[in-house]
Amino acid sequence: MKHFAFVEPGEDGITPVRTVMSEEQILAEYFPHWQAQLRRLGRDHLISPELCIEDWIAVHWACEVDDATVMEIRGRAADTTR
Repeated sequence: MKHFAFVEPGEDGITPVRTVMSEEQILAEYFPHWQAQLRRLGRDHLISPELCIEDWIAVHWACEVDDATVMEIRGRAADTTR
């Protein structure tokens, strides 16, 4: 399974937070909205999980990361919630 990292504003709206999501998480969270928008625009022929993930990557300026980076990012997130 592939993972993708991106940076978003933290809770204070200023501090950058690096976030990682799997393909499964992206599809679970983004696909329903994305699919509905494409249907509304009459672009049903473009609906696929692969194109959804490509669009999500572009929208979030995300990049694929390896397993070590996933562990590092998720470990850092766990440290900040304690």
